[in-house]
Order: sequence, then C-alpha cells, then structure tokens
Amino acid sequence: MSDNMSQAVEIDLKDLLCILLKKTGVLLLAGVIFAIAACGYLFIDTRKAADKVVKNNNVLDLETRLSGESDDEYANRINNVNRAHDIMLSLDTLNEKVEVQNSYLADSLYMHLDPLNVSRSVASVAIAFTYPTDYAVKEAVCSAYQLYFTSNYGLADAAAELDVSPENLCELVSCSRSSGVNSVGVLIDDSNNITWVLTISAIGPSVDFTETVLDSIISGFDEAKDMVGNDVAHHTLNVINRSNTVSFSEKVMADQLSAVKTLNDLQTQIKNLNSNLDDIGKQLGFEDRNGFYQPAAAAGTAAVSPVPSVSSIIKYCGLGFLLGIIVACCCIAVRYIYGRKIMSQYQFFLFFAGLDKIGVCKPQGDRSKYISFFDCLSGDDSGLSEENTNGIISNNYANLTSGMNKVLITGTAEEETAKKVISDLKLKGDVELNMFSNPDVLKDAAEYDGVVLIEQRGVSDKKLVSEQIRLLKNSGRKIIGAILI
Repeated sequence: MSDNMSQAVEIDLKDLLCILLKKTGVLLLAGVIFAIAACGYLFIDTRKAADKVVKNNNVLDLETRLSGESDDEYANRINNVNRAHDIMLSLDTLNEKVEVQNSYLADSLYMHLDPLNVSRSVASVAIAFTYPTDYAVKEAVCSAYQLYFTSNYGLADAAAELDVSPENLCELVSCSRSSGVNSVGVLIDDSNNITWVLTISAIGPSVDFTETVLDSIISGFDEAKDMVGNDVAHHTLNVINRSNTVSFSEKVMADQLSAVKTLNDLQTQIKNLNSNLDDIGKQLGFEDRNGFYQPAAAAGTAAVSPVPSVSSIIKYCGLGFLLGIIVACCCIAVRYIYGRKIMSQYQFFLFFAGLDKIGVCKPQGDRSKYISFFDCLSGDDSGLSEENTNGIISNNYANLTSGMNKVLITGTAEEETAKKVISDLKLKGDVELNMFSNPDVLKDAAEYDGVVLIEQRGVSDKKLVSEQIRLLKNSGRKIIGAILI
C-alpha cells in the first residue's frame, strides 16, 4: 500500500472531467463574475480614455486658459505646444527624406556596385565642324551632347536592353568635354581651330554591362546628330579611342558610405526630435509624444463616447466569461490533485492502492439526474438501487470478516453519517471513530482480529487517512479494507 504523501500524483482524466462537470454551477458562476468584472473594466477604461482625450484637447487649445492656470504657466504651455508643433513638422520632413533615402539605397544600381571590382568603359568622341564655327556655338553643341548622353531619353535603349530603369542608369554614365587630342596626345586640328572631344564613361558591375551601355550610346549617334546638329551647326562624330578596365573605385566606396551616413544621420535626428517631443509631452501631462497625435486623429471624428460600444461589451463579456470558466476549472483541478480532501472513490483507491475496496456507498443527499449521471460515469454510484448497493457491501463485508471474532470499524468520516451508514449496512463490529480525537482507539486496535476503515468523500483528509493506516499497521492488526461513503 502506498502511504507516502510525497509520491508522484496520479490522476484519471475521466474522473477529473466528471468532477469538473458536476461543478457546472460553480463554473457558470465564475464565468458570470469574471464577465461582470471584464465589463466593469471596459466601462472604466473607456471613460478614462474619453476623459484623457478631452484633457489632451484642452491642453493643446492655446485659445483657452486652463482652470487655475497662472500667467506664467499659460505662457509656458503656449511655448511648449508651439515647440511641439515645430518639432512635428520637422519630423514629417525628416521621415519623408528617410523614405526617399531608403528607396534610393534599395533601388540604385550605383549603391549596389562592388567598390573593389568596378567595371569602367570609356569612349572618346571627336566633334568636327564642317564650317568655321564660333567658340560659343561649339560649346553649345558639346553641352547639348553631354545632356543627351546622360539623360533618360538618351539612355532609354540601353536601359531596355539591360532591363533596368533609365533613371538608375543615368547615375552610371557621365560625359565630359575637353579640347581634342588624339590617341598619342597630338592636338586634333580640323583647320578650324582645335576639335572638341567628348569623353563618355560608363561604370557598372561587369564589362559586359558597361560595354552594352557604351555600344547603345554610340549606335545612337545618328539620332543625336539629327537632334543636336541640324539646328545649330553641321558637324561629325567620330570615336577616336575606346577602352575598359576593372578596378577599385575610391569614389564609389566614398559615395556609398556617404549615402549610408546620410540615412543614419537622418534617423539620429528623428530619434533626438522624438525624445524632445516625449519630454515636452510629459511636461504637458501626456505619457509620451503620442499625446500630440491622438487628439489630432480624433479631431475629424465625433467626440469620444464615455460609453463602450455594444460589440465591445459583448466581446469583453464573452472573454471574461470564458476566462472565468478556465480559472474555475484550474482551481478545481488543482484542488482535485493537490487538495487535502478525498473527492471521489477513484481518487481514494488510487491514492491508497493497497486497500481492498469493500464497497462504495451511494453519494449522500439529494442529487439531480445531471449529477447522478456523472456519479455513475465516475464509479461513485454503481447505478444500482440503494438497497442492492448496501446489500452487496454488507455481504462483501461479511465474507471478508468471516471467521473473525472481533472487528474494529474506525476511520475519519463524520461520526453521525458513519454510524447511520453502518446501521443501514448492518455491519457487525465495534465502532470507534477518529483515533486522532480519541487516541485510545489505537490502543484498543491490538485486541481485534481485523480493522475496517470507513472514510467519507469531501470530509476525509488524505494525510490523516495515510497516518491512520501507518499507525494501525504498527499495531500489528490486519486492515481488511475500506468502505467509502
């Protein structure tokens, strides 16, 4: 028999479920109490929120002096609110800049280049004028080409071929102009002063990429001449030098670091301004800077009602009711597992596994059909009539005590209830209950041939029953079994 109270607790889920279902009234009551508490919390919280919005709106209303506010306090409040508005405008501007910078870092081809391996393709293009031309006209032609070669329109064909946007490609192409020299450094003279040279440069992640860009630009020379030359001055375009390299680009690395630094600087400014706005909000009685935005959000809507909506009430009541049932179930389960009192016959004979089951009496008192159903399901009620149940227990007792001259009936059940059950069962033996209030029971136990325990659900204490069994075993008397009432 296991009488060690520190043993691992064994439970039967079916028995526990029956205990819970028999306590349906308690579960529903707990659910109702929690639903009322949740609804009360909702009403209080809604009222506080409405009062807070009204208070916040009053604080931000610079045309109205608050109750009891001195001249200095009023002036200080106006100053704080104005400072807050200025900071909020600055934050809006900075947040827009951050969004633009993030988009640029995410989409820019230039920002995704590897600075250690930047491919560069360069072409030198000589512009030769057919007729004597003024310097200013030559300069205008060169400037027009510079704009064209680095524009969205001029790079549209290359962008389409590479499947990128012309805007992103513009950042990778540059065009500069200078007085012309040939590949060996000799000045090019077209008999009409020195020829101008355009140097077109394309950078990218690979030689194939940059060569494709450069090929597309050169293939569009004829179209460019039609757009630039016919209305200004007749001229020709000739590629006099072309090369490509792959190398480290200090400029690319510096530009990339600068772009990231710009983003970090913007975010630092936003963080500092938010911190300043928090401080101003606390000075005005808000929890933080959100107090400045909540009234603004509510300004375009109707005044906040101090009464919650019907849907909110239903939601909170439902959640409270469910939470109440869960909490009540947990409490009953904890009491079933770790509580002091015996709650069911299955629990008793599982806990005191070494005791023979002489019988289990029908539960006492009036019971509804609902409770009786779960008593039968858990084994606390055999389903037989009370007369047949008592007859089986009485006869089983007689068989187990057959041949014994003296039998002691003891236990920790209520004395009045136990004596009535013993009388109804017509058990033969000496009845001496509760040795803990009558220690002589233990002394007299040695005079008997056997001992029968009578225990009661909801009354008998696990520790006392365990101690009782230990003491009776020390007397050397046999414990025949137990009757549970």
